[in-house]
Amino acid sequence: MVSVSSAGLGNDFRRYWAGASASLIGSEITTFLLPVIAAATLGASPVEMSLLVAAGIVPNLAAPLFAGPLVDRGSKRRLLLATDFARAALLAMVVALWAADLLGIGTLILAALALGLCSVVADVGYVAWVPALVPSDALTKANGRLEASRSVSQVAGPGLGGLLLQLVSAPLALLLDVASYLFSAWTLLLIKVAEAVPDRASTGAGAYVRQVAEGFAGVTRIPAVRLLAIGSGGFNFFAGAAGSIAVLFVLRTLEVSPTVYGIALGLGAVGGVVGASVANRAQTRFGVRIALSSALALAGAGELILALSPEGPWVPVVFLFTAQLVASLAITVYLVLGITMRQHAIPKPMIGRVFASMRVISRGPMLVGALMGGWLAEATSLRTVLIVAATGQVLVGLGVILARRSFPER
Repeated sequence: MVSVSSAGLGNDFRRYWAGASASLIGSEITTFLLPVIAAATLGASPVEMSLLVAAGIVPNLAAPLFAGPLVDRGSKRRLLLATDFARAALLAMVVALWAADLLGIGTLILAALALGLCSVVADVGYVAWVPALVPSDALTKANGRLEASRSVSQVAGPGLGGLLLQLVSAPLALLLDVASYLFSAWTLLLIKVAEAVPDRASTGAGAYVRQVAEGFAGVTRIPAVRLLAIGSGGFNFFAGAAGSIAVLFVLRTLEVSPTVYGIALGLGAVGGVVGASVANRAQTRFGVRIALSSALALAGAGELILALSPEGPWVPVVFLFTAQLVASLAITVYLVLGITMRQHAIPKPMIGRVFASMRVISRGPMLVGALMGGWLAEATSLRTVLIVAATGQVLVGLGVILARRSFPER
């Protein structure tokens, strides 16, 4: 658990925070292990690796059609419970198939797709539910706690994943994430906060179509949300290209072992803990405009550090650690301030739909980038793709800085 005070946020939030923190660590282990299973256990090609990354992104394209209306029209706690149980079952299935020697790259990609569908609902549900758990003036603090937990999970997850590989095989290590989802579900059962029940007028096929359209309208109508969506989409296009082949670059080009790779990622993710701690102070000192817009360019610079890493026994590990440190710090500041800004700007009854619709704009380009990254890597080289992608991220960040007046000052 993160060592920052949760005083004033209430018992229900603390219970949710505990469960979310555990499941985030498990999820980071899975995020680290799935590409390792594909590359090291199943011998995946660059194109197959890009398809695996794409499978986790595709659900974002359908988010407004199911996640937004589901979250806004139903019980958020029940939806979060359902996603926890579903993800635990999916990962248990992957382990069972591996034990029976039936696991193939196609099955792994389908599992990643199903996990992505559940995660989209869970992510949208959490953003819409937090305003019901804490007072409005405590949202930045609550979001900071959750992002701090996310950052700690990024420290602990890959490191634990790397260490687990020394004890058990990669598929078997997924059982730790199964346990984390079950613990998260247990903490949700302890929360009894009252939830607003949607009016009967808000149900039905006609209302469903209208609510989906309202989600997209909310993104385009609010200037700050619109700029955040466009900036995130541009950044994520290049992030998808880099992410689809980063594991192959580290393991094959830099010749870093999976264990060292996981430990270096985990140690570098300490930057996220720092980012969660300083986000509120950065907002107070520099304002939302400067702090939020500058974070993207800084995150791109972190990616560029990895792309320029030389080969050698230990030098790549130093570059990998530094890249993760810089990128995780910047991205965490961006997430904390961006989520809080949207929770204030978007009317509460529409938070789920607007957040889900925004995922299409912000995450959809990541799918295209992931597919292009794998194809370009086979046509050129892994390093070339990383350099181009990192440069693109920096340029997108500079563009958001120039357009920052759409963001509120404070």
